Amino acid sequence: MATNANPDQFATAIQPRSRGYLTYLVVFLGSIALMDSYLSSVKSSAIPYILETYGISAPAFSGIESLVLISTFFVFILNHLADVIGRKLGLLLLILGFGLTSLAIVLWTPTLPLFMVFYAAATFFTVSNMWQVPASEEAPAARRARMVTIIAAIGMLPLQAILPPIMVDKLGLNWRWMYGVSFFSCSRCW
Repeated sequence: MATNANPDQFATAIQPRSRGYLTYLVVFLGSIALMDSYLSSVKSSAIPYILETYGISAPAFSGIESLVLISTFFVFILNHLADVIGRKLGLLLLILGFGLTSLAIVLWTPTLPLFMVFYAAATFFTVSNMWQVPASEEAPAARRARMVTIIAAIGMLPLQAILPPIMVDKLGLNWRWMYGVSFFSCSRCW
């Protein structure tokens, strides 16, 4: 069957994004990248406290960590889910994953197994890097590399080196708040 449809009538005109929208996108996705980077690297500051709190040696912790982080191999499920439910809901799921697992580490980790469950969940969300997709899709081709680079640079701010000493040494907070601070960062993005 031949149709007389004009192929142009099905094509949608791609409207360029406004400068304000792109600025918002850089700040929003940069905030997500910063949370991602912070949660990925805060363990290096928390490890002495983790070992002391749970009475475990560094080699034993590393062995347990290697087993529970096998779950990160299934990150493709999270990324596929974002394709199914949409980018916006996918990013919301990512932000909720960062925030709620961080809060769970503060509130519900009296034992090492519970800590490892929530630690693995937080790590699972950090390996997805789902925040990079909208940056590369929404930016105009001429500015795409610059926009993605700025977002990645925001994510590289060294909060992991700044916040833990302030929270634990200066404010006297429990070491778990090194993770818990991400919950408050996430609530800002909601």
